[in-house]
Amino acid sequence: MSRVIMRISPDGTLRAIHTDNYDFMGLHGCGPAQRASQIEPIQSGPNAGWWYADMSPLGEEYQFCLWPPFPPTQRAAALQAEYDWLVKNWIEKDK
Repeated sequence: MSRVIMRISPDGTLRAIHTDNYDFMGLHGCGPAQRASQIEPIQSGPNAGWWYADMSPLGEEYQFCLWPPFPPTQRAAALQAEYDWLVKNWIEKDK
């Protein structure tokens, strides 16, 4: 199922979150789009293979990852946590 949530600020800035299978650019004709965050596997150490949600693509004030990381079999849970955090802390920020 596709999901999208958008917010247009008074200055005209559009913030949107959409699932991978939602064709935001094709349906809304705007861009270029920037990633707000990313889900990545931990590469080494005791949690290698676990998933983390990296918020750093949002900019300098967001140089962190959601914690704790998610086990290798729980990528979907990591994606949901990323989505939930973005809605609460980025889309609805300064609302």
